[in-house]
Amino acid sequence: MDISQPNNKFKILKDFLLQPNKVNFLKLFKHTLYLTITNLKYLQYKGFKFPVDNSNPNKYFETLAIDILGYFFQSNPNQRYFVIFNYFKGEKLLPLDNIDEELLYDKYTILHRAYIKQEALKKAGYDPQIEKLKKGLKEILRRQEYSSFKLSNNFIEYFYLMKNNNNLRKDKPPLSYDKLLYITEEAYFLSKNRPEWCHKIFELLENESEYQNFIKKHELLRAIITINMKYVELDGHCPQPVKPMLPELYKAITDVKKETLDWLMPAVIKKYNDKGKISPEQAQLLLQAVDIYLSDFGFYGDTDSIPSYFYEMFPEINSKEYLDKYKNIFETIISKALEDLKKRLKNNSTIRAFGYYYNFGIE
Repeated sequence: MDISQPNNKFKILKDFLLQPNKVNFLKLFKHTLYLTITNLKYLQYKGFKFPVDNSNPNKYFETLAIDILGYFFQSNPNQRYFVIFNYFKGEKLLPLDNIDEELLYDKYTILHRAYIKQEALKKAGYDPQIEKLKKGLKEILRRQEYSSFKLSNNFIEYFYLMKNNNNLRKDKPPLSYDKLLYITEEAYFLSKNRPEWCHKIFELLENESEYQNFIKKHELLRAIITINMKYVELDGHCPQPVKPMLPELYKAITDVKKETLDWLMPAVIKKYNDKGKISPEQAQLLLQAVDIYLSDFGFYGDTDSIPSYFYEMFPEINSKEYLDKYKNIFETIISKALEDLKKRLKNNSTIRAFGYYYNFGIE
């Protein structure tokens, strides 16, 4: 089965929504199978532990994708493909009178990503509570009392207390993970909530003068999650739930993000296409990658590493090719998109009314 990325993906989706017959279904299924395999491989890269057959991983992901899509395209006696059609009805995009094909496709990929992630949780034994804990911890680390840095030619981020900015023990050896785990557990019993717990870890680390007084972000998160899982069910040592974003604020951020993306393609991305550095298809995929990055930043104030968004769209490209050919292009596009988004967030009257742009470190 040909599961490559087609050139007419917008038309394939629209034809299916207009007339979901066998021919149109097969075209959309093949394309969605490509999207699904790509997303599953990206989720594996992000930490989902799939029971992959290492002798033939591509076959494993294709089989898993087909299994998942059986539910995505399911029908019942009253309605065919009800997951898809109910979603588009809920988005008020049906019937399709004068509906933009690109908008339809954008909405379809949002539905698809959410559905695939939901099904992948079941297949990979993934715990969404851990993700909530990670997000909460990342919010804590964005507070003014913390700062971070990255070593040259290294994507690894290190965190430390801001008060130690001029006194980092870079000449000392790093703390072993076992020692970090011990300190994390000790700090747990000396604190009453997660912000206090996180701060106490760094305070205890400061007393270990023979070691570095900064910690790798991923090791800190891993240690806190490990200790949290050990004790949370025993004493309920957990944070307050996060309040959902108000609908008008969500819409304002969505509108601002769209303005940035509409500006980004002709102003920035198209120039790389015109110079022959990227193809038109790659230009669209880069725009999708930026869309996901800006969504994470805009709605959560938190993003993963920049390369991770690139690999979500281009899982077939290895790290050497990324560094040699695409790194500067993608990082420039992200930088310009983020700069433009921040300006628009700050100038948006709805967002200003909530003072919400301060969450993004915008002065």
